[in-house]
Amino acid sequence: MNKNKARRVIYYNTNMIAVKKMKKAVGLFFICVIFIFCGCSKSASGSVAELTGRSWTAKLDGGGEARLSFNGERAKLTMSNGGEQEIIEGEFIADESEFVIFDKPICRNYSFTYVPYGDRLELSFEGNMIEMAAESR
Repeated sequence: MNKNKARRVIYYNTNMIAVKKMKKAVGLFFICVIFIFCGCSKSASGSVAELTGRSWTAKLDGGGEARLSFNGERAKLTMSNGGEQEIIEGEFIADESEFVIFDKPICRNYSFTYVPYGDRLELSFEGNMIEMAAESR
């Protein structure tokens, strides 16, 4: 009887060790899956690369045109209408939804919000929004 009891205790302990190891393995697996999905949900480039990787143009109501382009650490927004042209140009910083152009000669910063949709870009400034299209490459 003691041998059977001893066997049951050893069997029970062996099963408990196996269950604990299995729980650790499953827990580690889920942690890895969470890290993988969190890493994939936001790419390193994101919206900033989509914004700065191409130039954007828009035909405005009334015949005006707007063009936004990026070159390295510089951004340039050109707006023209009826022969007149306004240029905002300078170094810029950007995050996933906003960018700021620093126009040093006039000591002014221009903050824009943006939402990229593939070949379209919604650009907003002080509550006004224009929809721009990507220039063909």
